[in-house]
Amino acid sequence: MERILFVAGIAVFAFLYGVATMQYQVFPYKMLREAKLGLEAWAAVDVSNSHLPKAFEAFEDGAAPRPQAKRLGEGAGAERVLVTGGPFQLMERCPKWGCMAWITDREGKVLHAWEVNLDELWRGLTGVAGPVSHLSLYPVGMALGADGSLVVSFQGRETYPVHIGIVKVDRDGRVLWKRFDRSHHWIAMDGEGRIYTPFSTAARLKHIAGTAVDVLCETGESRADGIRVLSPKGEPLREVPIIDAFFRAGMGGKFYSLRDGCNLTHLNSIDLASPEVAAAIPGAQGGDFLVSLRETNTVALLDGTTGDVKYAVSDRTAAQHAPAFLPDGTVLVFDNLGGDRALGGSRVVRIDLVKGTAQTVFPKAGEPLLPVRSKTAGDIDVSPDGRRALVSITHQGRIVEIDVASGKPLWSYDNTHDIKAFLEANGHDASRTRARFSTYGAYYVRADFL
Repeated sequence: MERILFVAGIAVFAFLYGVATMQYQVFPYKMLREAKLGLEAWAAVDVSNSHLPKAFEAFEDGAAPRPQAKRLGEGAGAERVLVTGGPFQLMERCPKWGCMAWITDREGKVLHAWEVNLDELWRGLTGVAGPVSHLSLYPVGMALGADGSLVVSFQGRETYPVHIGIVKVDRDGRVLWKRFDRSHHWIAMDGEGRIYTPFSTAARLKHIAGTAVDVLCETGESRADGIRVLSPKGEPLREVPIIDAFFRAGMGGKFYSLRDGCNLTHLNSIDLASPEVAAAIPGAQGGDFLVSLRETNTVALLDGTTGDVKYAVSDRTAAQHAPAFLPDGTVLVFDNLGGDRALGGSRVVRIDLVKGTAQTVFPKAGEPLLPVRSKTAGDIDVSPDGRRALVSITHQGRIVEIDVASGKPLWSYDNTHDIKAFLEANGHDASRTRARFSTYGAYYVRADFL
């Protein structure tokens, strides 16, 4: 009888503790929640491609075995181009892990590449649930240092969290430092080597800042974004929250009609105002932040110290990414879903922050590169003279250089690879080996850099 009562007591205690775990979020609530979210993440994976690297887009019979550059007209730049790669891309140059990034000339010749030891890179990674592997973790934003070092932000395919962290490698791909700190998306670097990165924190919110706007999130845990400033050695210098800045500006209503209360802002890029650009925008200063908030369809200029909102243009774009300054203070934006659907649905748009106006730059009807479409992601880098821009159409696996004034395409780069070595080494069907990969970024590099 005593044994029966003991077992019954244990069962009752376990039940009551389980109730308390969920009600009051005591141990092991966090562990159970992350396990649940991880299982949900795994269930959402497209298993048909889960054995292939995240940046894989599609097999493409007849595609070139390596990336191809093509001049499309007069006026293409002479600068070299830094291309964001990823695991198991360009394996003829980086045979073990693939090239994390490379620099190409305008004819498509690879001049330098960074191969990073992925075992070393992910060593020490904890607190991430879901399918964590070399196939699911991938580079997004990059910043090239004057010494050839490279700072890279990483995210995960259907992991929890999806935001992984940031790393700095030297010109030979050796890891200098890394932070698993939920840094994410596209980053910026100033002339002193300081790094500006979006980051997210997990928050259980009932309302938006000081407003009465409810936060409706099924999991109960929302992502709150901010800007983190790091020293060249990866040391955190300061953080700037995003949502509070809009509340202080009296713009809390932007968060009323969110599609997903678990994803409040989706801060996805940062650009820095130079003193010359700031001089063209009333009230702006050098070092101010140009940001993109996908969930509110907002491009905004924030004070570089306080984060206060100076300008905000909403609803001229849909799910946009990568606003980048032009010399006159206007900005180019990759508008993912706000373009003409007949042309593909994505576009590059020029926004005047002061007037709140927007004008389509690219593509135009009759372009040879149609359709132009990337439902998510996308990046823009403006040339040093401000006359051209590199547009990464991420999920089409293509980079296009355009003339800013006319929108005319000048140069293209298709990110195709032969992945036979990867398929055979991992025991996969190698009857089709030519594949197109995503292009998460392309950046101008001086012709004399190397």
